[in-house]
Amino acid sequence: MKGGLGTPVAIGFGRQLVAEVTVDRGGVRAVWLTADALFQASLGPVDYLHVARRFDVVLVQDLAPFDLRHHNQARRFMSFIDIMYDEGCLLVLFFPRPPTLPVSLSVSRARARCFSRDVNVELWGMP
Repeated sequence: MKGGLGTPVAIGFGRQLVAEVTVDRGGVRAVWLTADALFQASLGPVDYLHVARRFDVVLVQDLAPFDLRHHNQARRFMSFIDIMYDEGCLLVLFFPRPPTLPVSLSVSRARARCFSRDVNVELWGMP
């Protein structure tokens, strides 16, 4: 796997995600994805499992609020968190601004779920 910008990442069944950056250095494989690429598209656990098994480190940028209008995205996010934990991936989440109440509730639930299971997750941009 070669590093690069705008790199297509195969996720199985002939489907792809476009990664902001992919890197393979010293045996550590990392991918930088946008939240939209992961949670706005009709992806599911099998797709996230492909990402988790292909990369050791997954960075996700621009995580936005989840509210009642975005319940499918919130479900995808929770599924994604669980799979990253189960596969032992280091997950780094970037927030473009301090979260509002709906994001805080969603992220706090994810953080409590992950940290209670000793997952390697860093939530950056949190107050």
